[in-house]
Amino acid sequence: MLKFAYFQDGDMLTSRDGTVVGDRKLVAEITVNAEKCADIYINDTKAVWNGTNFAASILFDKYETTVVAENRATGESEEIVLYWLPDFAGKYRVSLDDNIWFLREIYENDYDSIFDSEYMAFWKELHDEFGTKVHINIYYVDEADFCITQFPDKYKAEWASCKDWLRLSFHAKQDQPGRPYLNAGYDEMYKDVTDVRREIQRFAGSEVMGPVTTLHFGDATREGARALRDAGYPVLLADFNGPFANLPVAYYLTSHAERQHMIDRFVWRDRSEDITFVRCAIIANCYEEEEIPVFLDAVARDPHRGAFIDILIHEQYFFPHFAYFQANYKDKMRTAVKWAIENGYESAFLEDIATEW
Repeated sequence: MLKFAYFQDGDMLTSRDGTVVGDRKLVAEITVNAEKCADIYINDTKAVWNGTNFAASILFDKYETTVVAENRATGESEEIVLYWLPDFAGKYRVSLDDNIWFLREIYENDYDSIFDSEYMAFWKELHDEFGTKVHINIYYVDEADFCITQFPDKYKAEWASCKDWLRLSFHAKQDQPGRPYLNAGYDEMYKDVTDVRREIQRFAGSEVMGPVTTLHFGDATREGARALRDAGYPVLLADFNGPFANLPVAYYLTSHAERQHMIDRFVWRDRSEDITFVRCAIIANCYEEEEIPVFLDAVARDPHRGAFIDILIHEQYFFPHFAYFQANYKDKMRTAVKWAIENGYESAFLEDIATEW
């Protein structure tokens, strides 16, 4: 039986998958399982038996390439579509989940600047020092009934001035109950997303909006994910926890095989839905400060898992009134960002490196 040995339909290739040749071109080895006596060609290149399977070096010079494997002895063929992301590897970003308290603080204190908030001032400090790009996923309403409809638009020009390093996007309607979109249909998801996007547009402007978000708890039905896509988010990030975790954080990719593939590859595109999935590298609030470089070293040793480093942390651990406040929150994030810089990573938004070019 003819079958691709490693790559799957929708896999997104990075420079870690082969050899970069010329201007934004990649040569990658494509392997196919077949009987040793087969006459295998891959995109019209004769494949060579390597002792385990058939292999051929294939050129990728555009975003989307159809790869066809055929056994010319029998006429059997298989095809997959692969994507080439020339700018993906060697990049990192900071992403922040569960955000709304900092917006309430700015609103209640009527600050002159959004950076009078210690929370926002810290992210600007990281940007100014390291060039870090920061993505903030926000709620619509908090537990004290503050709603982002109350947030003023007087800072709009200031938000827009940060367009080169800051993004705001939908996270969920609210923090509780947990796993809010586990069974949500299209209409519920679409309404919640558009409610938040409308307010971001109003108070911050389109300059800091983009096509990427992280859904609260990473739970979505296929219909819910379609609503995210249609509302403006065709690129979705999550933890994609281990295949044997009881509660998947994986949108609708809940099977063991799907989750393991995301863990192995870190980026994959579902062609049937026009949605790209990306896995975060670390949730920093889950680790002690001294553990962060050790964990990231282990991620980076794998050429695929370490291609792009998303450093994720949750807002609430920054604030002293939170029951699980982490006094070294800033130190953790500074440690993580320093690790990225010292290991040769440059900061980038996913919209610039994980979409069609």
